[in-house]
Amino acid sequence: MYMPLKPTKNLNLFRASSHWFTRRLNRRARFVTIDFLTLIALATFSGAARADTASVLRKYVGYTIIYAGEITGWRDENGKKGDAFEGCEFGRVLVIDYSKQVTCSGYGYQYGYHPTAVFLKKGGSLKMIVEGDEYDVY
Repeated sequence: MYMPLKPTKNLNLFRASSHWFTRRLNRRARFVTIDFLTLIALATFSGAARADTASVLRKYVGYTIIYAGEITGWRDENGKKGDAFEGCEFGRVLVIDYSKQVTCSGYGYQYGYHPTAVFLKKGGSLKMIVEGDEYDVY
């Protein structure tokens, strides 16, 4: 049976409209492309001035990008809240995309209004990268 090929919207790849394997492969290709572009953006806009991409990414070998989203607020253990990112304090809960949460396990100051955070995981270690700065979270 002949199946016409049609382009997908995201990557301009062609796929058979009813072939399961091809659809699954294209779905994976989209995620790989998004992850790769996120890593390149992370390396390009990180705090390391003029460092090449490979040297910046080298310390993240073995990590997997599990999520990327906006930090839309925070809440401390004493009830204090905010809607801009003001860094991490131990125990501070960060709200991601208005619905997800992570908790800081270290300290570091940085300010940004709804900055993008990229989450990397390797084994039991979870790291959050915000504008080139790295934070340990859980």
